[in-house]
Amino acid sequence: MASDEKAFMDVLASCNDACATMDFSDDGWKPTPGIYDVMIEEVIKGQKVKEGVTNIWVKPVFKVISEGEYVDRTFSEFCYIQPGTTELTPGLRQLLRLATCLAGREVKNAVEATQIISDAVSEFLTVEIFTTVGKKGKSKGKTFTNIRYLSKLETTETVEAAS
Repeated sequence: MASDEKAFMDVLASCNDACATMDFSDDGWKPTPGIYDVMIEEVIKGQKVKEGVTNIWVKPVFKVISEGEYVDRTFSEFCYIQPGTTELTPGLRQLLRLATCLAGREVKNAVEATQIISDAVSEFLTVEIFTTVGKKGKSKGKTFTNIRYLSKLETTETVEAAS
């Protein structure tokens, strides 16, 4: 039985390199409702062709730096964008809101917003996590966890707050 256990553990150990690449920000987790200081850890951009149409996404990954049970945990905002959109979608709204917070002024251009966000890796923000409940259609009664971007923090403020 001991050799079976060793073989079992050897198989698990052989997976460690793959496990190290796990992106926990991609599992839909967000902290419980509240206000958090975060750092933009990375910004992932991608595209996928679906039914002949190239859709894109921008995914900023946030690392919680506020003291408490979630310190050092990561979460993300997935901004999914379809080409030729003529109305603001939730993904475009969040893209523009985050860029506006980072720039300290209104940003109403998706290209500019994406550049501002991409350039903001290692920047610090205060965000509010809150929930809403869907009121119509397929979303009726479903709880959604949202991010509100409150303010950009200067590095000195963040260092003092973390001390």
